[in-house]
Amino acid sequence: MRTLIFLLIIFGGHLFAFETSGKNEVRKLFYYSVESTDSLKKFETELKKLNSKIDENFLLAYNGAYLTLVAKHSINPYTKYYKLKEGLELIGKAIQREPNNLEYRFIRLSILNYVPSFLGFDDLFFEDFEKANQLIRQKDYSIVDKQTQKGIIEFLLRSKKLNSVQKSELKKLYKDFE
Repeated sequence: MRTLIFLLIIFGGHLFAFETSGKNEVRKLFYYSVESTDSLKKFETELKKLNSKIDENFLLAYNGAYLTLVAKHSINPYTKYYKLKEGLELIGKAIQREPNNLEYRFIRLSILNYVPSFLGFDDLFFEDFEKANQLIRQKDYSIVDKQTQKGIIEFLLRSKKLNSVQKSELKKLYKDFE
């Protein structure tokens, strides 16, 4: 999960440059909340501040992300599992509505990267990996800018869930971003 913070530090406030400051603040707090419960509280507060002017899918995805972080920081195994599951369901709804949204795919992908295989979510991880890979190859920077897409590839290259063939393909794709 520290790798998520790495992405934030590298790309600063430009994670998804075209958006409003409210959305950008929520995005930043998502990444900071990976390691900090104080940031998680701020993340919750910022999510509550967003209103119906923000698109519903964005709220679904980030409310889902919030719940997965509640799971991460929880001590109770029951809470961990059910908050994770509930959060992934919300992110899944946003993805179902916008299957080509790289931002939502990466949120879920980055979460699932750290979820143990025995919990049964690997199919979603690999589905998101394939779709993210496809979307990055399109070189469309309207939703996620080029620098962030490069960071997504760097993140995936460090994933322990991907095999050597998948990483080799990613390395080839990464060269397009240099």
